[in-house]
Amino acid sequence: MRHLLILLTGVLLVGCGGEAALRKATLSKLGRAYHGFFAREKRTPVSIDEMEAYLLQNNKDTNAVAVLIDPLRSGAILFVWQGQLSRDGETNDKFLLGYEKNTPKEGGYMLTGGGYVDHVSPEEFAQYKPLPSGPLLIPNGQ
Repeated sequence: MRHLLILLTGVLLVGCGGEAALRKATLSKLGRAYHGFFAREKRTPVSIDEMEAYLLQNNKDTNAVAVLIDPLRSGAILFVWQGQLSRDGETNDKFLLGYEKNTPKEGGYMLTGGGYVDHVSPEEFAQYKPLPSGPLLIPNGQ
């Protein structure tokens, strides 16, 4: 009985850690896609649909794309569309690009404009301002 309890506890801990790791990885991959879109288009995506189209152009696995897009469509993850990215990652890291919907009240994962994902408390989250939004076009592909 004792071994079964230890085994079940271990399974529960691994399951919880796996779910948190998946949530963190989802935000990280969305951040990389946002930056990849920016690098290719010289502007940031304006919508979920535009991000999804970009992902599908670069990945024919529709299930993998759905794993990233579904949390955006359901509102589980919130994002800044048309964010103004700087060429300086440190500057981008001062701003919020995306986060889990419960993060402002309960804490959770957030993504900075520079692509850094961290688990933060509501107090830590409140220190970040959203990435400034509005189109920022890079002249002549510079």
